[in-house]
Amino acid sequence: MGGLQELNDHLKSVLYHEYTHVVVQELTHGNCPTWLNEGLAELEGRKIFAHNIPGFTKMVKASSPMPVRNLEGSFTGLHTNEAAVAYEQSYSLVNFMVSAYGWPKVTELLQKLGSGLKIADAMAKTMGDFGLNYDGVVEEWQAYLKKEYGRSSE
Repeated sequence: MGGLQELNDHLKSVLYHEYTHVVVQELTHGNCPTWLNEGLAELEGRKIFAHNIPGFTKMVKASSPMPVRNLEGSFTGLHTNEAAVAYEQSYSLVNFMVSAYGWPKVTELLQKLGSGLKIADAMAKTMGDFGLNYDGVVEEWQAYLKKEYGRSSE
């Protein structure tokens, strides 16, 4: 971090973000969809330095976010604006999950991924108590977006 003179909130946010990736890697042994990994990292980083990406709100109001299953793989192939929206969407979905279902369920999901389950199976086993599977969680998040932004999504 050449020339760094001060540990400001923005840098602390980056450190929290990156450390969260380390924790997710440890818990899941690398078996984690990108949207969940980045969503958790964004959630933790934003506790220190919050930033919103206006493109996400605009996109939800105008049409819909990217399909969640399209965000399971790497974001590196996305154009700059698409990547920014993908990070915001990941944050939105994970923030919704933590608020709606609690940290224990999100932690359980990470542990199930760590045991080798695919995301759909891990989500079904984790969210079964709520009568939900992967698609059900996404649908509840979409309903939240519709209520929050006045538009449907997916």
